[in-house]
Amino acid sequence: MSKIEEYKLFQPKLEEIATDGLSETFSYAEVDIVDCPDLQEKPYMLSAPGLCGSPCIADVGGVEYLIPLAQKDKVYDFKNIAKSIGMANASIIGAGAGPRPHIGINCEMMANLKLGEDENINTHIAKLNKDGDCELVCLKDNTQFCLLGNLFISEGKPGRVNKYILLLK
Repeated sequence: MSKIEEYKLFQPKLEEIATDGLSETFSYAEVDIVDCPDLQEKPYMLSAPGLCGSPCIADVGGVEYLIPLAQKDKVYDFKNIAKSIGMANASIIGAGAGPRPHIGINCEMMANLKLGEDENINTHIAKLNKDGDCELVCLKDNTQFCLLGNLFISEGKPGRVNKYILLLK
């Protein structure tokens, strides 16, 4: 089992974010607190309807596993990560290194999955094909990734969010 470090992060109330400090950076700022749209619909296409419910950030592995050569034994599984943080029905989005053992080559990962009840795996990877062109592949049957991952994890529930309209100064 990998070492897990847990840190409590400051989470301001939506109302505080909506009113504090925006006029210092933006020439125009309009903020409304609204119901989050269904993120499973276009244009978002996430595996869960929202980002709410026990939100957390997981920084898994790291760049040190790439230098001087990629350490091929650094393989992680989203299901194990969700289990270790006590969130079996986790919704996970983020970026990282794709599942080399599953794909056969190094690739970039765009994590997008809902685990547990109503499981929906819609993670994509980008890889170079035999012609050297970039190929985008959807992984519907894989929950592994390698080397590193920068992940946002929640229960994937709908909720209230800030909607911003901002113009830079």
